[in-house]
Amino acid sequence: MEAAGVKTGDRVAGYLANHANTVIAMLAATSLGALWTGVSPDTGVQAVLDRLTQIEPVLIFADNCVAYNMKNHPTHVKVSEVVSKLPSLKDIVIFETIPGQDFDISSLKTPGNAKAQAFKDFLAPGDSARKLTFKPLPPDHPVYILYSSGTTGTPKGIVHGALGTLLQHKKEHQLQCDILPASESSTSQHLEIQHFGTSAKYLSVLEQAGTEPRTAQPKSATLETLKSIFSTGSPLAPSTFQYVYDKLAPKKGLLLGRSLAARISVVSLFGAPSPLLPVHRGEIQCRGLGMAVHTFDASGKDITSSGQPGELVCTVPFPCQPVMFWPPGPAGEKRYKGSYFETFEVDGKRIWHHGDFVRFNPKTGGIHMLGRSDGVLNRVEDALCIGRKREADPDEVVVLFVKMAQGQEFSQELVKGIQSVVRKELSARHVPAVIEETPEIPYTMNGKKVEGAVKQILCGLNIKTSASVANAECLEFYRRWAAEH
Repeated sequence: MEAAGVKTGDRVAGYLANHANTVIAMLAATSLGALWTGVSPDTGVQAVLDRLTQIEPVLIFADNCVAYNMKNHPTHVKVSEVVSKLPSLKDIVIFETIPGQDFDISSLKTPGNAKAQAFKDFLAPGDSARKLTFKPLPPDHPVYILYSSGTTGTPKGIVHGALGTLLQHKKEHQLQCDILPASESSTSQHLEIQHFGTSAKYLSVLEQAGTEPRTAQPKSATLETLKSIFSTGSPLAPSTFQYVYDKLAPKKGLLLGRSLAARISVVSLFGAPSPLLPVHRGEIQCRGLGMAVHTFDASGKDITSSGQPGELVCTVPFPCQPVMFWPPGPAGEKRYKGSYFETFEVDGKRIWHHGDFVRFNPKTGGIHMLGRSDGVLNRVEDALCIGRKREADPDEVVVLFVKMAQGQEFSQELVKGIQSVVRKELSARHVPAVIEETPEIPYTMNGKKVEGAVKQILCGLNIKTSASVANAECLEFYRRWAAEH
């Protein structure tokens, strides 16, 4: 990068999957004082450009191909379109992430005098004996640019500083998660791993499939060395907590760590696991160390100790707050303050309002994550998404049933709003074909949504209601709806 002319303050981008070269490129860029930003290769071209055009990168790394769901997906078309619309680029570097996959670098539509080359050629002018050393810079010097979802406009470029990021990562990994330098994090039994990070959805899928690794055939897994499972991304159902301890935990015990993460805005956790505290079903164990997290009602009253749901706020500044929003200057500062500091104040001082809806358990101190508090989805109390395909249907139709929050009304404006959020947050193919209001969502006795029964009803099957459905009477609504549609 030095040979390519990258200097302090420049922006370096990765249009990359998660692999070792991504980390290496990030460390190289930040060691020079450049700002690193990354965008997943499954992101659409326009969404990538919405993020990268505003920060004007001078160098971009990309994969020659990406693997997903046991298939290889070429990247040339997307990479070519992205780089052609980034006039700030001076260098484009292609990793051979999947060996043998064709990627014609010479045919990339490069802007201006930008040079496109393979990674091995990019390395050639450098000094292979040079050790990685980090340039001394102020503690709040920017290292990362992350992005908001862009549901209300152009994605916000959220800039994080070196010291705050380092402190939070070390605190959470070593103190809150008990991950020590000798620990192994992986998914393979032969590595004798101690820590496994995953999503709530993955654990839920295992639960629904009745997976029992210790007795699985043809290959079992005792998981005896496993110390902790860390789950994030969405709330983890109470029944899934029980499943993990019944079917996945080794005999000597396990820490199931749930987090209330704010990876984009604070590269950190507001609610975190702890190896010193008990785990309670459905709860995040505690606040993150040094995070003055509380819940406020709409009037700004602190209701943390009441056990009532409210807005998540942080009443004291913390090290990992963003150092700025992009671009530097008044425009970025206005976006920053408008995003977090215009809702609540304490003793005349504006405080951080995150936009999540949570409640604290007054007895345990644990946190229940209830979802985002802002925007159109705040009008919905609960929802159930079902794929419907009857015998005569040519294809499956996705139907979303929404139960409205108290005092909210179902409308076509809401339907369009939900479709817009899903399209921007996920993709056009995720948008439900049908969105309907429902008076109730069926649940089992242990708090798990009854998707299977509703799917069978919508698909025209005659089912018998299981005794495990806590509110079985609400299935009549779905029977009537299926008969009428």
